[in-house]
Amino acid sequence: MPLRNAEISRHAWLRFLDRWQGDPPECYRTKLEEIMAGATEEHLGYGTTIRMINHTT
Repeated sequence: MPLRNAEISRHAWLRFLDRWQGDPPECYRTKLEEIMAGATEEHLGYGTTIRMINHTT
């Protein structure tokens, strides 16, 4: 998935930066694009999706 088509909220971007471990990359955006390139879509099902949205188990 090309990152240029993704919308990343400010909160998500700040959390990404906060959670980075190890030496900082030369460019965080480039690193994020590399990570996103390896991502695959998952279909979790309706019930799991609702539980995730509602933060329940």
